[in-house]
Amino acid sequence: MNLERPLPPVSFKKGALLVSCTLCVATLLVWLGVKRGTEAWPALLLVIPIVAGYFYIYRRRCPQCGGRLVFRNEFVTSTYVRCLYDCPHCKITWTGFEGETADAS
Repeated sequence: MNLERPLPPVSFKKGALLVSCTLCVATLLVWLGVKRGTEAWPALLLVIPIVAGYFYIYRRRCPQCGGRLVFRNEFVTSTYVRCLYDCPHCKITWTGFEGETADAS
């Protein structure tokens, strides 16, 4: 059985790096949108949240060993979900977000 621990918050340094990279990508996409015209805007604007979400949620590293964490959802009830990050190397389950889902499936 894995030991369960709360995931520590993102450090200021990593948060600032994530925000600055997101702003650079947004600036690049605006520049590309101006160069290419208005037909490219919807596709270009979708890239920003996809890139930021990928690095913020799915590319988390273990705070203890630095290994890659495996993301999974655990439904406590039909509408209450917990986001868990498993480290196969340390055998630790890091707990993340807990809250209600939009629909009951």
